[in-house]
This record gives sequence, structure tokens and C-alpha cells, in this order.
Amino acid sequence: THTHTHPKEMVWPFSGEHPKVDKTVVIVGAGWCGLVAAKALQDKCNVVLVDPKTYYEYTPSIITVLGQTTEGRLLERLHKITAETAPILPHARVVYGLATKVDATHVHLADGESIAYDYLLLTLGSSTREPFKTQTSPAPAAVPYTLAMREQALLAQMRSVQAAQRILVVGGGTTGVELAGELCQRYPDKHITLVQSAATLLPQLPSKMGKAAQAFFEHQRNVTLVFGQKYKPKATDAAATAEGPKVFVDNDGAEHTFDVAFNAIGVRPNTDCLKPALPELLTAQGYVQVTPQLHTASHPNIFAVGDVCQVDGLDTPDTLKVGGEMIDLCIHNLTAVLRGKTPDHLKQWKGEGTKACAVTLGPSVGLLSFGPLIQTGLFGRGTNIVPHAKWVYERRYVHRAT
Repeated sequence: THTHTHPKEMVWPFSGEHPKVDKTVVIVGAGWCGLVAAKALQDKCNVVLVDPKTYYEYTPSIITVLGQTTEGRLLERLHKITAETAPILPHARVVYGLATKVDATHVHLADGESIAYDYLLLTLGSSTREPFKTQTSPAPAAVPYTLAMREQALLAQMRSVQAAQRILVVGGGTTGVELAGELCQRYPDKHITLVQSAATLLPQLPSKMGKAAQAFFEHQRNVTLVFGQKYKPKATDAAATAEGPKVFVDNDGAEHTFDVAFNAIGVRPNTDCLKPALPELLTAQGYVQVTPQLHTASHPNIFAVGDVCQVDGLDTPDTLKVGGEMIDLCIHNLTAVLRGKTPDHLKQWKGEGTKACAVTLGPSVGLLSFGPLIQTGLFGRGTNIVPHAKWVYERRYVHRAT
């Protein structure tokens, strides 16, 4: 385990009118919700933040990094959405380690260290394939995983794309659509194949957005859309990730060859560390089941927020807007219990307000839904409002986390 601490005289200051409580809150996961919570609580109690990475990355903007076409621009864009974790938390203990088991009193790390807690906050997030997120579960290639390592991985990915002529994107959800849009605009000389197992793109969003995305791609000369198919690698995982052509097999057994392939499906919650000792906290799909107060029913001192949790009786969309609303309520409730309030006095999460979603189709245009309002641009080919709106949100959220 690698730990970052600050000089002792800086570690436990008093803040405001309330003295610091001698209780330990362990936060597992240093994504956006975890960092915001750690920043808010570090002067109120003893905070320990656990994550295998040494840096924070604003995941919603990673597509804009993957679309960069030079080393300098890629690194410049990446540095806009990343920050080293330890300097953000001068009054907390930051532990670079992988949580492999969580029980009712301790968080156990891969290297054997166990960290006791009075309260636990699970901000574990979800996993997708490289390069959309760094793979740190079930076991990363190295702990800690540094920003320099992430830079090299993304640069290698960029070089592979630059050398390719045939690029496959599997998955027609938000990630796959945004990546295909970015690549077809940045690389007009390369052919992009977007494969979607469903009959429409963006099936989780209003149908008008899926139709607009389809119309956008149908007007691109370098994009082929394939619906109702699941392309699976012909080779083993090890062979499929090696350099060289990638062969995929469709539902009918036909083979298709590509130079580079992106798998934009298979999002799952990062809750493997709960399965050995606390499986009762998980839903059948692997999410942490929490009450509207955002703690688990059987262990009121264990809280969870973000796209790792499912709130009793409510949909919990995996949007950053919802995560922001949830973490503010969770910080309020954790502060309350640290000061002696009982769980039945805590605020309740009532679900998200106005539903909003923005999907980019390359660097210049995109699709936007805000409640009943849907903006798809002239002839449904995208509106230039979306990239600007996403940039504003990026700056806002990155600033709050760092």
C-alpha cells in the first residue's frame, strides 16, 4: 500500500464552530463522488480515501481525449480533466491500494493492510473496458496506477488509431455513439463501423435522440451502421488485444476484420470487494442496495452513492448530475451522524429532478434532452450547443472535485 500524508500539524485541524470528531470515515473509490465527499469531510472527522490510482479523471470527457490526433493535444486535453489526488486532500490520509474485501469493520487491501472504519462510504463507481476507464478491478497491472501510466496507454491507443484504416466500435449506447462521432469527424479518411445489438441507437434515451444519431451517421461517408448484431472476437482475449488485425464473428458466423476495435458495452458496478463478506448488501445485478437516506439497511454506518448504488424504490440513473445531488445529501447525512443524529433523522433522496442528457457527435455538434425538450439541430444532424454545454459542465465538475 502506498500512502500519502501531510505534516502532522496539518492533519486534524478544527473547522468552523464544530470541533473535529474523532471518528474515521473510510471512502473507497476516488472518482468524482469520492473526492467531493473527502474534501467536504476532511476537516470534520478522520478521513481515509482508498483508490488504486494516484489521480482523478473526469470520465465523461475521456472521449474528447481519445479523439485527439497529436501527442501534444492529447496530453493537453487529458491534463484538463485529471489531477493528482493527494494534493487535493491536505487533511486526509490517501491510500493507494486495491480494496479486495470489505467487512463490517474493516477495508482489506490487496497487499494485506486492513483499515478500520466507524463509517464507510462506497463510491466505487462502475467498470467499462479500456480505454474508457483505467482497469483497476479485479486486479490492475500495477498499484498504484499513475497518471504517467495512463498517459502512455492513451498515447499508444492514439498511435493504433492513426495507423488503422478499419475501426470497429461495438455498442450503440452513449459511449459508443460519442466515440464513433468523434472518430468519424477527426479521421475522415478512416472507415468506422458501429455495431449495435438493438434495433436503435441510444435505446436508453428518448427515441428522437436515437433517430437523430442514426441520421447523423447515415450522412457520414466513412461510417457503416450495423443493427441487430453482436460482433464477438474470434480470438482469445489475449490474442484480441495484441497488435495486428482483429477478426470478429457476427450472429450468422460471418467474419469481419478490423485494425482497431473498441468495446463500448458491458458496464458493471465495482462491487467485487463486497462479495466475500457482505453479499447481503448487493442486488442481483451487483449494485449496493441503499435506503433513501443512502445507507444500507442492515449496516446503517455503510453509505453508498453514485452509479454503484440502487436506492430503494427509485431509479438511480448513472448521470453525474444525479451523482452530484446524491453526494450533497450523503455529505449532509454523514455529517449529521458524526454529530450524533440517528439515521431516522436524516434527509431522504427523492430521486432526480429534471432529466437531462447531452450526447456529442464529434467535436462540433451533439444532441441534448432536458425534460420534454429535445434539441437535435437542423435536419436532426446535431446542434452546436452541446459541446459548449458539456465543456461548461466539465469545468464546473472538475473544479469542484479538484
